[in-house]
Amino acid sequence: MASVNDLTAQGTILSVDGDVVVFNPSGTRYQLRLKAHGDAPALVVGVAVAGVIRLTARKVRTVSSGGNFITPIFGPPLELQGRIYSLDQRQMVLHAGTPVVVQLPEDDAVYDLNKGPLEVGALVGIVAETGAVFSRK
Repeated sequence: MASVNDLTAQGTILSVDGDVVVFNPSGTRYQLRLKAHGDAPALVVGVAVAGVIRLTARKVRTVSSGGNFITPIFGPPLELQGRIYSLDQRQMVLHAGTPVVVQLPEDDAVYDLNKGPLEVGALVGIVAETGAVFSRK
């Protein structure tokens, strides 16, 4: 099973404003607005970078069909759908157009697993809490 360290988001930093960056994952049109974890001043606009996108799930559901995506396309990630690449009790790595590390909620009431259990390869939808973070690898 792949680990968090094996699944970094590759892309380009489009802008840096204080501790907020706009990140464009390779192969997408996304412009994800993310809080930079400590290294914002060292991030260079227009240069390819590898990093980890982290967020906390507010709602988790398994789904039967659909693609990998992040919405909105421009701004902070609010909803994601994709396949689980890696999973443990506390977090998963979700491929939603780019790898995203998702901190799982502790409250069982926020899980809707009608289409099957959370497992590697499962297709899941996430409603995210605000405050997604980017840290350079």
